[in-house]
Amino acid sequence: MLALLALPTGAARAPKPAAPSPERVESAVQAGSAFLVSQQQATGAIADAARLQTALTSLAGLALLGAGHSPLNKSPEGVALRRAILFVLRTDRQTADGYFGAADASVMYGHAVTTLFLCELLWRSADPEQEELIRRKAAAGCNFILGAQGAAKSTRRDTGGWRYKPDARDSDMSVTAWQLLALHAGVKADFSMSPRNGQAAAQYLKNAFAAEHGVFAYQVRAKPTADDKPLQPEGRHKYFSTTAMGLLGLRICGQSRAPETAVATNFLLNELRFDPPGDDKAPSTWMFHRLFFSTLALNNFTEAQVSLAGQAAERNFVGGQAADGSWNSGYEGRNIGRVYCTSLALLSLEAKHQRLAIFTVP
Repeated sequence: MLALLALPTGAARAPKPAAPSPERVESAVQAGSAFLVSQQQATGAIADAARLQTALTSLAGLALLGAGHSPLNKSPEGVALRRAILFVLRTDRQTADGYFGAADASVMYGHAVTTLFLCELLWRSADPEQEELIRRKAAAGCNFILGAQGAAKSTRRDTGGWRYKPDARDSDMSVTAWQLLALHAGVKADFSMSPRNGQAAAQYLKNAFAAEHGVFAYQVRAKPTADDKPLQPEGRHKYFSTTAMGLLGLRICGQSRAPETAVATNFLLNELRFDPPGDDKAPSTWMFHRLFFSTLALNNFTEAQVSLAGQAAERNFVGGQAADGSWNSGYEGRNIGRVYCTSLALLSLEAKHQRLAIFTVP
């Protein structure tokens, strides 16, 4: 097993609470699934906001699929999935060139989530009467991602990544990680991707790696100069989320044995061995996002590593669930809402069952 990095001096950590029982986790997943069903609108959208409806519906759909529900079932969750699929497949949700991020203003984030949802439907099983339409829209979504990767960038170090808008001249770690997840699911659904796309994305991720601290930054730093200030060691925990995304991205790109992968794994394990990053109400926290990505990033590693990541999600989420089955905590809850928080919490709790393609990254 990889050796763990030393904890920075003075970084005191609270003892970890005990992980909840498997029965409590399963009850939390069932209650969360029921909450998502309760949020479905007459249109079929599963959303608690006027904006981001395509993206939120797709994210909720992913969570229901991950919990073991199928659109072919007659259960409330199965019925909700069928209605959600019909909403996402509406002609006004995707532009003629394949973009899902315009109709609901969810930009490339939402585009990736919706493309991912459709690809996951193909990877599992879909209604035969819908499969051709789903495949066509999913293929257009994947092709749009690949086209956006080729957008001209202001610096070569941003080449290979993605940003909020398809024609952005820079890139960031978070948007890039979501695009790679969608493409991974696309490959599982038998769509092809040139090795050059994976190589370009991997190089972008490596450009964002801060070797002096073993973490991935949110964006690529400009070429270092003598006047640059390095990342401060006491602030390394702030890079938990982006490091999980970078690690996952390199694994998707076939770089599981890259030096950056080993160092990033050590960093995440070192953080998770103590008190995992919780919700401190700060804009930089993004607890749901980062625990979702850390769970994915460490999935399919050793049993101990998978368990460490899974227990972190369970400790953070099971005890923090509201009586109605939702999660709605901190910055993400205030700014994006309960459907978003609940969907990511469920996906984090469901990873161990590997029912989705995103849980099978080698």
